[in-house]
Amino acid sequence: SVTPKDSTASNASTSPSGPSQDIQDAAIFQEEITQNEETIRSDSRLGLIDGFVLLALITLAHHGFTLSQGLIETAKIDFLEERVITVRQAWRAFDEQFHAVPGDFAYASVYIDSDLKNGNGNGRIDTDVEQGQAWAHLIDAGLLKPIQFESKPVSMKPGACQITRCLNNSWGDGMVLRYDRYGIHTLMESNQLLLGTNIPADTLWGLDRRLDDGLPHSGNIQISKPFPGFTAQDMNHCSNQKAPAHDTQIRCAGIVLLN
Repeated sequence: SVTPKDSTASNASTSPSGPSQDIQDAAIFQEEITQNEETIRSDSRLGLIDGFVLLALITLAHHGFTLSQGLIETAKIDFLEERVITVRQAWRAFDEQFHAVPGDFAYASVYIDSDLKNGNGNGRIDTDVEQGQAWAHLIDAGLLKPIQFESKPVSMKPGACQITRCLNNSWGDGMVLRYDRYGIHTLMESNQLLLGTNIPADTLWGLDRRLDDGLPHSGNIQISKPFPGFTAQDMNHCSNQKAPAHDTQIRCAGIVLLN
């Protein structure tokens, strides 16, 4: 007789994926999962590091931009301060040497240069001719660096002077020496240095803090009163203590009292 085969044994011996194979497949699968998890953690760490590096670069760029802006602003104040100090020193030296006011000196053609025009000698720069000659008197007396100006009168009407006739304030306007009371709270007339227009508010305030009392309406450095090209609204913006810190686009005009 023929003994029938055990179907279970047959299946176990012929099946391509018995229990031992299932265990091997599970182990391989688990190993792949572990490797993927390690890769993900590694990528996450790299992503986090990249994020920190990017943040650091952005921070450095921001600080670099802020620093460069601060250096530019400081340079602007430095330049204007140098101009004002130079003019003040030249003014005082002229007075000590000639006992007169530049532009107003009645004997400039005798004691300085025969090509110069004389003033009326009243101690005030109060005519078109005197305003036009004030810088020439200082330059020809050797008290300012030689600059070639047009030898023409400068109108006493309020307003900026062309840089071809007056000392450049570096913002496109000429600085004027004249007898007036153009400070915002100046009550009495005196010889003044008008700084011209287009000066950034924060620069003018910085100059005031360095050389005066830091206030735009008092002391020897003040915001100018309105004149053509510089309106009452401009004056109010410039004298606003909060404005310069928040709006560097405000353009101002100022004056320096000389005597």
